[in-house]
Amino acid sequence: MDNWITDAFYKKRNEFSNSDFHSHTEFEIYRFHEGDCRYIIGNKIYYLQPGDIVVMNGLTLHRAFPSAESPYVRSVVSFSSEWIKPSLCKDLNLPELLEPFTKMDHVLLRMGDHEWLKTIDFLMIDIEKTKQNCDRIGHANCGSLTYRMHEGKFKMSLIQLLMIIYDLSQSYFLSDCDDCSEKEHRAFQIKKWIDQNYAKPLSLESIAVSLAISRSYMAALFKEVTDLSVMEYVMHCRLNAARYMLEMENKTIFDISVNVGFESVSHFSRYFKKKLGKTPTEYRKLIPKKLGQI
Repeated sequence: MDNWITDAFYKKRNEFSNSDFHSHTEFEIYRFHEGDCRYIIGNKIYYLQPGDIVVMNGLTLHRAFPSAESPYVRSVVSFSSEWIKPSLCKDLNLPELLEPFTKMDHVLLRMGDHEWLKTIDFLMIDIEKTKQNCDRIGHANCGSLTYRMHEGKFKMSLIQLLMIIYDLSQSYFLSDCDDCSEKEHRAFQIKKWIDQNYAKPLSLESIAVSLAISRSYMAALFKEVTDLSVMEYVMHCRLNAARYMLEMENKTIFDISVNVGFESVSHFSRYFKKKLGKTPTEYRKLIPKKLGQI
């Protein structure tokens, strides 16, 4: 199961698997049901409404900010693109179904009471049940007919879901939110600048000077909007870029540390292990080689 489906659940309430900014190699479909939640993806902040669906490439740094004042209910399916790609490319000749995750990086589908929403929910429920069945059987028995039947059912449901999302993504787009406050727009600008400059030698002072903004005001504003300090976000960007290079490129650990902005390879290794529990070298050994793959 770990090779093809990372997570699948329907209507989970108030359980936070990761309250920090994070990224992952899997593609993700996030369905918002209920609550008061801001969702930050890259340099954008979205104010979610019931029925919203976020489709994303998991490598993009993201984080949900649900309010503690109301229930937070969402559904998620995250899956390996490498596992589903052969079926889409060879069997169906429909590699375009992954474009909402790749070419677009991420898409917010504002569904409201769209007629397809019930079908989407039905497929996500079916996917959740399939994952539970496969977990019960165990990956060690992946060659059994029962396991393969459940895996096939999962694949069929996921492909149906991808077809619907592709069709919807052609006409449903939301750009930067129009109802953001001045503070939130300023936070956008700070995040966007960091996204483009994180690999440079940076300090709170140098960022403030580059943006022509008071250092103390910038620090307080960014923390208020994102719940993260400016330099913490810089380090998250560096870590995210390093993970991508470790998985997708043949660069040495030293070169990666330099390219993403760490002051030394030892600092890079310490920080990486602190955040992910493994050194960069250990992490790379666990990742299947993706070089040369589309």
